[in-house]
Amino acid sequence: MNEEDETPYLRVTHPGAAPGAPALERHRMARPAAARRELDVVATLAAHAPSLLSLVRGDPTLPARALASPLEREEDAADFARRLARVGREVDDGPELHRALRRLRHEAVVRVALREVLRLADVDRTAADLAALAAAATDAALRSCRRAVEAARGPIVDGEGRPIPMTVLGMGKLGGLELNFGSDVDLIFFHGTDEGRVGDGDDTPAEAFARIARRTAKALGEVTRDGFVFRVDLRLRPAGSAGPLSMSLAGAERYYETFGRTWERGALMRASPIAGDRAFGGEMLAMLAPFIWRRQPDPSVAAAMHGMVLRSRRELRADPKGDVKLGVGGIRELEFFVQSLQLVWGGLHPALRVTGTMDALVRLHRLGFVSTAERDALTAAWALLRSVEHRVHMVAGYQTHAIPTGEAREGFARSLGFENARAFEAALGAHRAEVHRLFETLVEAPPERPEDPEGDALLHGLGRVREGDDDVDLEALAAGALPLHDAEEAAGHLRRLVRGAQSPFGVLGAARRPTLGGRLL
Repeated sequence: MNEEDETPYLRVTHPGAAPGAPALERHRMARPAAARRELDVVATLAAHAPSLLSLVRGDPTLPARALASPLEREEDAADFARRLARVGREVDDGPELHRALRRLRHEAVVRVALREVLRLADVDRTAADLAALAAAATDAALRSCRRAVEAARGPIVDGEGRPIPMTVLGMGKLGGLELNFGSDVDLIFFHGTDEGRVGDGDDTPAEAFARIARRTAKALGEVTRDGFVFRVDLRLRPAGSAGPLSMSLAGAERYYETFGRTWERGALMRASPIAGDRAFGGEMLAMLAPFIWRRQPDPSVAAAMHGMVLRSRRELRADPKGDVKLGVGGIRELEFFVQSLQLVWGGLHPALRVTGTMDALVRLHRLGFVSTAERDALTAAWALLRSVEHRVHMVAGYQTHAIPTGEAREGFARSLGFENARAFEAALGAHRAEVHRLFETLVEAPPERPEDPEGDALLHGLGRVREGDDDVDLEALAAGALPLHDAEEAAGHLRRLVRGAQSPFGVLGAARRPTLGGRLL
């Protein structure tokens, strides 16, 4: 085989023989060598990542661009970061920026998918490359959008005329370098101070930075004729959807000291400065370290994290067996097992203050918090669960974690390298059982008690109110669970108790003694 005529590693075995395959192969061999390589890209995507075919249909030059350099190259992330940085410096915010970001993103995603499918990169390398791509795209968008805002309204400076820094923290899988093909990017924008001016106009720095954050999110997440870069989720910011799009350093410190909740500690534990002024982002995280990492170990954190997983599964109606993320023994249970131990012990052991799940697991093992057998079991489970998650997204093309069923599962299993669906199910089931067993060790077995669905429904409703859900019908829930003369008055008392942070039903009280509220009711 002439090396310039073929790209051997693209000739993969597809999951199932397609009708008319010999005729298609004759058609392929009649084409020039470059065209054959591009056809092989399309065929590989069709077999293993059909959701990405829409990118090729939207841009026929994409296969050629994806093969412009050998797929074995390991410098892709750095190369795309350099190209995106140039876009951020040279392209103004608007349609031109949006198109440039999307073209580079699509090229990178196709290369990353091909590298994983062809076993040229493992799942951890894929996740890290996707996270690096998201960080570089966010940085390019932020720089272009700030330049556009300052060109229109004037420089954003503090009282001494110095530029006020702005940073973006990447949260969750983005901060932990564990992004997948279907991930949103969870972002929080922060700026140095609200004290200063914007040019000679009437805008405040807070208003200008909110405008920059909004334009950055639009540059990344808006669906145009070229698609989108990454879906953006800003709800992890202080005060959630009701909070400002960008918050000052002092404002963030006040918020987390006063209102910070356990889930926010877990979110910030995996945060990383990915865009803008990264040195300022490091200052932000250093300032928040006492909130995240408590010197006194608090085992109730593990129970709270355990409860979050169960609540997410219930509220999102996740299939306990078929959902690889939220299901029993899924990715979320594995992540929260590791993160719970980090939060409990990270205040005393700075070595545990890392953002990556597997990195943290290795360090927990070194410090004796997990055994060698537990480390090995979770490492193996992580590799398979994340591979399944990636392949689900490559196939479906949208945010789902449901493993294909029926006949589709046979092809899915073979795409992952299993002989058949039965072998795949056996391996996956064994790993999930072990993950769930370890996850359940985070909490003590609850005492035997009679079933009380109405009481459980009321406690669940109070938890939703505590998280800011104003649509909960507490009156009806209270009337169903308690022998009341006046359900409306009782609901009012319960809402006041939830608003009291230290009460057994409030944010801090419920986190510290999660079972006390139920006992009192």
